[in-house]
Amino acid sequence: RGVTIEGLMVTYYGRDAKQKVMDTVHQHARMYGYRQHLKDVTRLFSPEHILEDFRSIHEADEGMRQAIGDDPNNIKIKPVWVGKKIKPTRSCVLNPAEINAFTPGSAIFPRDSRWKASEIQSHTETLDRLLAKYQDDEEYSEEKIDFLIEILQNMPSRSCEGYAWEDERVRQALKAMKSAGIEKGMLNVRRGQKGEGLDLSNRPRPWQGSGFANSKWISQPKQKYQDIPTLVVMYEKGERKNGWDNQPLYLPTLILPKHKFVFMFNYSEELEEELEWEDVEEIGEEEWLHGAATNPVFDILKDPEEDIYTLADGKPFNN
Repeated sequence: RGVTIEGLMVTYYGRDAKQKVMDTVHQHARMYGYRQHLKDVTRLFSPEHILEDFRSIHEADEGMRQAIGDDPNNIKIKPVWVGKKIKPTRSCVLNPAEINAFTPGSAIFPRDSRWKASEIQSHTETLDRLLAKYQDDEEYSEEKIDFLIEILQNMPSRSCEGYAWEDERVRQALKAMKSAGIEKGMLNVRRGQKGEGLDLSNRPRPWQGSGFANSKWISQPKQKYQDIPTLVVMYEKGERKNGWDNQPLYLPTLILPKHKFVFMFNYSEELEEELEWEDVEEIGEEEWLHGAATNPVFDILKDPEEDIYTLADGKPFNN
């Protein structure tokens, strides 16, 4: 900043925004789209967490284009609300940042798989038995959705804020597919050379990038099995020299069907039983505004009865 060199454009993203806005990011991206002929002399330097956000926005955008473009006159969107029981409420109360969706055709994976021996030893033993017959890395077997769910139940993970994978949420999505008529999916188990396991290095959580799987392991089933889910299971040696706990483990990546469905969910962690729901009489807008404006929590507002509208809309206000 502060230096102009003719013919040179430098864009700085010096810090992360508290709340990213997709259309703003799209506007920034246009600057590069207009200069395709300069790609060979373009350099991008970015912290990994900002790159991950750009990647998520791009994937969401491409997923929406794909869902609409494949069948614009007959798009089928199946909303799936899972995990937590939240009552629907007014739009000004619902936080859109809590809403997300599994993008059709995308590959998702847990960002914080459990890996310590005390947490997964029994699960690994169960999967050793369930997956014993799958020894060919290049084999894709058609299996019942219930079997895929059983496998996933034995690969527990912790959810990471802002990322789509949450164990129960994924299982509910598979159950929704079954209810919609998708009875089976594909299973691919990868064990590495001689079936002894992969040699992945453990990483800080949340696990960044494209996950545990080689890109070819994802692209091939994506192209071949577009109408059903594919579960890729990777057997990892789990050696201490690579940052693990000397405990073998299994790591999943789930490829979602490309067509037909968009799975929506809510990030909220509140449980319905923890909320105090009361049946109250409807009140008018004026009465509601007066009650809100006289609430001490809104003492920060200059003009509560006016600014409360702005606050409800999620816009910044002057104080």
